[in-house]
Amino acid sequence: MEQRRETLLKVFSNKAFIDSMIRLTNSMEKADLRDRLKDIKAPALVVSGQEDYLVPMKEQERLTAGLPNAHRVIIPDCGHCSMYEQPEIYAALILGFFNDPVSKYEIIA
Repeated sequence: MEQRRETLLKVFSNKAFIDSMIRLTNSMEKADLRDRLKDIKAPALVVSGQEDYLVPMKEQERLTAGLPNAHRVIIPDCGHCSMYEQPEIYAALILGFFNDPVSKYEIIA
């Protein structure tokens, strides 16, 4: 918890970050696109933190179930910010997902 506190304190003491999060939260307040998840055909990786209290496990399960080609990984001893709390595991998951020899990914500008 001390390590989480130190990491998150740096992030949440940044005024620009807080302002952007407020804008993001306000813009998504009434958005509900769950009925469109089925239209996403691309492979998706849902990385869940076992101790994520911002997005409860039930919501993460619904997201994964709604995406037709989703893979879900639950990181133990991790909250909402897995990229900060468990960076090595998170990086390995992302690299493994994108280096899958069966799937091809392309960035289109």
